[in-house]
Amino acid sequence: MDLQNLTRRLYLPVGLAISGLLLVTQGCELNFGGGPSGSSDVDLMVPYHAQLTPYNCVPASIQMWAAFDRIIVPQDEIATFVHTTTYGTTPSWTQAGVINFTYNSDAQLVTHIDLEQALVFSGQITSIANDTPVLAVLSGGHAGMINGGSWHWESSSTGFNFYVWDLVDFDDPQIGPHREYLASDWMDLNTDEVISASSAAGAQGFLDEYGSSMRVRGSNYRPPGV
Repeated sequence: MDLQNLTRRLYLPVGLAISGLLLVTQGCELNFGGGPSGSSDVDLMVPYHAQLTPYNCVPASIQMWAAFDRIIVPQDEIATFVHTTTYGTTPSWTQAGVINFTYNSDAQLVTHIDLEQALVFSGQITSIANDTPVLAVLSGGHAGMINGGSWHWESSSTGFNFYVWDLVDFDDPQIGPHREYLASDWMDLNTDEVISASSAAGAQGFLDEYGSSMRVRGSNYRPPGV
């Protein structure tokens, strides 16, 4: 696996801080496109880098994020810093690598099993809408970058307005750039991520403002009461 020790992620020390993520109450000015009759389709144009070894998906992902921030750094330098081995890279070093090589100094490791799915995907949309990519981990431990995607505005029978993933644009360092996933497939594949704390906080505020009616097109998932 590219991401080492993923099955033990809940026991990593860095994971202990994640439970406090929801307590952040700082505001975040959201910049969502679309509206009642429109949709939003965003491509951050993250520079693509393929992984140079079968186990370098994390260094390649960090290299892409760094290049998006206009920081040029060799992939092998990143791999050395994050202690990548033939078993991959640990989640804690993945977070440390993003902080060290990009401008995102508040990057947080988020384990999806700890959070409501609505909050997870709201965080991703919040981040992309505010021009910040997300390093995402797929089942099996493979990492890559969320480069963009499309979502649309809807209203629910409960009177809430909310944004809905349609497609996720994923830069896969092993397969290639701009791999598109339907929202329902993305829910099944995406297990963890490194995301800016401000985006995570903004996602919580977004759900507080619009209610827990976030849903994902093509899936059976609905928050309680929706």
